[in-house]
This record gives sequence, structure tokens and C-alpha cells, in this order.
Amino acid sequence: MPWPDVRDADGTRRLVPVELAQTSDREFTLREPLLYVDADGTHRTVPAGFTTDLASVPFPLWSVIGPFGRQTRAAILHDHEVLVPVGGRRSAARRAHVADADQRFRRALREGDVPPFRAE
Repeated sequence: MPWPDVRDADGTRRLVPVELAQTSDREFTLREPLLYVDADGTHRTVPAGFTTDLASVPFPLWSVIGPFGRQTRAAILHDHEVLVPVGGRRSAARRAHVADADQRFRRALREGDVPPFRAE
């Protein structure tokens, strides 16, 4: 499972909650680290204190795709990854890094049970 989970007293598995604090109208700060395990076993951690706008969805589209929900974890991971400085702003290394983060975002959306039309 790519996102950590816990078992309730009755044995039901559920995802570890995402702990966020709203720090402005459209910004949220992660209160606890967020862990994602890639298909190859690579652990990726978004540290506590990271600030995000969650899914960057224009307000007029919120009735179709909200900025939070099942996509919250994937959006936080993606925001963090695209902010990692790699190469120059328009370098091939930077483009490859962002493309990789975009692919992981789509995969994380599907793994988070986001409907296919919203995950692509």
C-alpha cells in the first residue's frame, strides 16, 4: 500500500489521517510528515511544516473537482516534489524531474481511489 494505514479496534483498515492547519484562505501547512511508498519501494516523505494549496483547481471548477478530498495526499506529494530544485528553470533535468513528479501524481491519484476521469 503506497499510503500508510492503521487498523481500528475492529480490524478495519483506514489511511493515517493527513494533519493540516489552514494558514491562509487557500494555504495549508502539514502538521505531521506525509509518507508515500513508490511501487519500487522508494520512500518519499513530505516534511511537517510544508505549505501547500492542495490541488490547484480554479475556483469555477470546484463543483467538478475540489481542491481537497481523495486527491489531497497526491496533491501534497506533487506540490512538494515540483518545488525540489533540480537543474536550471528550463533545463532538460528540470523538465524530466517535473514529468516524473506528474506521473507519480497520476499514479498516486489512482492508488487513492480517485475516479479515472479525475485522475488523468
